[in-house]
Amino acid sequence: MKQKFGVILVIIILLTSCTDKQTKKEIKRHEAAAVLQTYINQIKSENEETLSAYVKAMPLEQKIAQLFIENLEGCTKFRSYETVGAMTGTDDKTPLIAGGYIFFSYNIAETREQMQSYISSIREYCDDNKNIQPYLCVDQEGGWVSRLKKLNPKLPSNEKVAQDFDVNGTYGLYTEQAAGMKELGFDMNLAPVVEVCTDDNKEFLDGRSFGALDQVTVYGRACINAYENNGIATVLKHFPGNTNTDPHTGLPEITLSESELLSSIESFRQLVQYNPAAVLMSHARTSAIDKGVPACLSRVWVTDILRNQYGYEGLIFSDDIFMGALADNGYPPEEAAIRAVEAGVDCIMISEKRFAKAGKVLYQRAKKDAAFEARIDAAVMRILKYKIEAGLIDGKEIR
Repeated sequence: MKQKFGVILVIIILLTSCTDKQTKKEIKRHEAAAVLQTYINQIKSENEETLSAYVKAMPLEQKIAQLFIENLEGCTKFRSYETVGAMTGTDDKTPLIAGGYIFFSYNIAETREQMQSYISSIREYCDDNKNIQPYLCVDQEGGWVSRLKKLNPKLPSNEKVAQDFDVNGTYGLYTEQAAGMKELGFDMNLAPVVEVCTDDNKEFLDGRSFGALDQVTVYGRACINAYENNGIATVLKHFPGNTNTDPHTGLPEITLSESELLSSIESFRQLVQYNPAAVLMSHARTSAIDKGVPACLSRVWVTDILRNQYGYEGLIFSDDIFMGALADNGYPPEEAAIRAVEAGVDCIMISEKRFAKAGKVLYQRAKKDAAFEARIDAAVMRILKYKIEAGLIDGKEIR
């Protein structure tokens, strides 16, 4: 779908390019371009209205389930451990499916055939229970963060890629990875890391950065394009950065001045222009901007800067709300979930195998707060748009 609109836009640009002196032929081209643009806008508007009506008609518990990315049990056969009743406080045993699932090392089977069988069991379970298909994601960054190292070709770290490959070689390397992931049944890679490497984060990143700004933008673009062009969604991380404090155990504090801070995240500003499917927020607090608030819970960072200033229209993920950075610093998962939605986050990552406890808090809040439910609806709209583009939902089903 993205490619189709890209082709249309190129046509429009070609049709509308002109000199000061317009010939009759050029005038006709302009008129044709105007008609085409009107048609495109009309289709977009109709699709938006149809999808909006579909989302509004969804049961609230199903909408909230779409907001979560949770972990899975095992690596052989899938079943959901969540029910409607667990979120609504009723006896309803109807299964609930998260919007997405994240595969950790213990969810990766020993062979490609076993992995494909496990993923097929997820798809079949959702179809049998008439649930919206989830997106299936994994951390396949390269180097020491390679969940598929037993199944996919070896993938060097970002640091090694920038040292050993040119841009064409980089595109080929990630294209090979995308093909392997797609064949297994995955939809999304929680990569690439596009933070610029500095003395303040080098120890934590440990080879996960492409390097300096020029390297990050060039190699990051090749990585995004290779995956996205081959059916694997990319997730840029971690915005707006980290320090050498590991967020799994502590809360990173970025103490750069405002000008230094904005300069340090230039890679994100540039790379979101290439339409990655998602951007993942870090837990870091920045003293110069929205001081004292973790970035993934900050409306300033999520909505004002990433969404509005950078013009990013894709999905925005929180990092894992069970990490020590939040849980040990006054933000238990249930409160973090509320704050993330209020900030403008679309997808809440949770490393546990249950989301109903945090989901119940969102459910109760939405029941009494129309503005909060509207924010949920906006997030679900983006999630379903992605799923339509990824082929997880047939767009005709929502008409």
